[in-house]
Amino acid sequence: MSMHRTSEEKKAKRKATKKRHADLRKTNGSVAHQTAKVLQSNLRAVLANCGLTQMQISDFSGVSPTVVCALTRRYRGTVRLSSVTGLARAAGYHLELVRDDPHKDKFREHRKFKLPSLPK
Repeated sequence: MSMHRTSEEKKAKRKATKKRHADLRKTNGSVAHQTAKVLQSNLRAVLANCGLTQMQISDFSGVSPTVVCALTRRYRGTVRLSSVTGLARAAGYHLELVRDDPHKDKFREHRKFKLPSLPK
């Protein structure tokens, strides 16, 4: 059996990939876009329930009042990570990156550097 694909197989695979990506964009957009929407909705809820006015949030977070207003009124499509961390801090929260359980790391064997072996 040949290891190389024929041009027809390559075209069929490309066509299937394009269709799958088009369907994904049509139904729900990119994964990053969906994640950003969820993060923004959670941030809106936190800001609404923190007991501060928009001006106070702006003063404490260092984010401009127009961004705070646009975010709370859903006019803003994207928000910078620095703005998210500042707004969360002003509301009494903090963001933290936590390493996943190494036993559940799906991509462990694909990493370029070698990690120490896991205890049994």
